[in-house]
Amino acid sequence: MYFGPVETYGSNQYCRMSRKCIISTVQSPFANLAFEAALYRTLRDEKTLFLYKNAASVILGLNQNLWAEVKVEAARSLGVNVVRRFSGGGCVYQDLGNVCFSFINRVENPTLPLDTRGENFELILKALKGLGIEANQEGRNDISVGTRKVSGSAFQFDLGGARAERKLLHHGTLLVNTDCEAMGKVLNPHVLKLESKGVKSVQARVANIAELFPSVTTQQIVDSFSKTFLKGLQNSPIFADEAYFRTHPDFEEFFAKISDEKYIFNASRDYLNEFSRKLTKKFAWGLVEANLDVREGKLVRVKFFGDMLTFGLPELIEREVELRKPFYSSNALRRFKAEVAEGVESQELREQFANVLDWMADEEESCE
Repeated sequence: MYFGPVETYGSNQYCRMSRKCIISTVQSPFANLAFEAALYRTLRDEKTLFLYKNAASVILGLNQNLWAEVKVEAARSLGVNVVRRFSGGGCVYQDLGNVCFSFINRVENPTLPLDTRGENFELILKALKGLGIEANQEGRNDISVGTRKVSGSAFQFDLGGARAERKLLHHGTLLVNTDCEAMGKVLNPHVLKLESKGVKSVQARVANIAELFPSVTTQQIVDSFSKTFLKGLQNSPIFADEAYFRTHPDFEEFFAKISDEKYIFNASRDYLNEFSRKLTKKFAWGLVEANLDVREGKLVRVKFFGDMLTFGLPELIEREVELRKPFYSSNALRRFKAEVAEGVESQELREQFANVLDWMADEEESCE
């Protein structure tokens, strides 16, 4: 295997690559996700694939309620890290039997930013096929072998005004030889999500690749991903340790944030108990939980959670409620929806915002 010369983030060779594959030798989920975020912020003209493996961890989506998704005491007793990533999506368990991948690339169509994921999924399927594994993409973010899910993805995108800022982070996991018993002990998926998949537990839906293809290892997966991604190019993968991570000017900033317990826990149990109403619904695009503070007929505060992939929905709802404090009636909520949605540029975000407000209005209408 080629380990190549030691490079730093600012070296000329690093900057010239049209495609760059970085393979982490670090097992800390905090360090790996901080470096991933730093790469995403500073994307240049190259397309980047970042491969890594984390020590036993629960990785929460950006917008999820930790207390609802994670069996916190069980995780602590088992020595499992609890980490909140910077992208949306659902909660996953990872360990050294799990391969993590991150694609960072340009967005060509800002109205449909997730369209660029198709090329990434195609590459994953090719890499697996190179190992004799026939897999299929299912839904928006899963990969399955037969009827069993072996991979899930989450996304983050930036649609800044400048062309250079339009970019997508597509990252996910591949279950190779993960400890599914530990997974069951620390994850606490909502019953609505399990019902939507027609299963009774997380373990019933997922499978390790090694269970289906016993000879396949995590190292073979990493090698096949790297080989497929760099096919036809002269580039070799870069093997990165934590010292390499620290050569990136933005690494320390992201490492401090992702390691901060205030960021990880997001909202305390006592804070959530301050809200007078709680609504939960499974939409086609994700599970949402709305904690509502209604006073004197007005919606004055919302704490919004969910596993949606779209970036910015909780922030949009919480910000606009705080600014406008709409009356909490079905008609007022629909007017609020129309006023806010008109100014939302992203079609996907606009539609999901409308879905949530229509649902809240319908719930209130049934009580009027």
